[in-house]
Amino acid sequence: MFEPLDSAIEEHYPQASKSYTKIQGYADKTMMNFEIPFDEPEDIDDFFDEFQENFEAAFETKGYIIAGFYNMKESLNSEDDEDEGAMPGYNAYIVWSLCHVPFSYTIFDGKNPMPQAAIFAPCSMYAYIKEGENKIVIGMPTLGAWAAALNITDKEKLAKIAQLDSEIPAIIHSLGGIDTDNQNPLLRK
Repeated sequence: MFEPLDSAIEEHYPQASKSYTKIQGYADKTMMNFEIPFDEPEDIDDFFDEFQENFEAAFETKGYIIAGFYNMKESLNSEDDEDEGAMPGYNAYIVWSLCHVPFSYTIFDGKNPMPQAAIFAPCSMYAYIKEGENKIVIGMPTLGAWAAALNITDKEKLAKIAQLDSEIPAIIHSLGGIDTDNQNPLLRK
């Protein structure tokens, strides 16, 4: 599966060097999963816009940078899409890219740098609302999954990973989030 990628790199970047990192382990908890229940609003789009503002503000006040935002439902629509759009069954489906500069410096740079950990960056967090449901579903891989996959053993790095793996859920909890089990939320009825 790497051959097409390797060929493109060799063609467009002949001076580049390639290396491979094998997954070295798996975390016991690979995902953070939450639900935020809400009362049915008058306008779901206005409701979700307000939630998004509160979400971003909550993370930014804790030192996170919203490095990207992708509205899957709107972005996948084309002029040919009917009223349902490209993602029927969803009122909203978005993905945020989160960065935390002290975390990044601790993991990628500084003492015992691990630039290869950038394969997981930025942290992507999804949120969606299924039509007919009064809950926002949120999910994100744990940073502990990074540590397991790359066999991170440096105590300073592990401390920063543990900090964010507890801080991120705390922020979601402050927004009304409730922890849910780690299963594919798209398959739940």
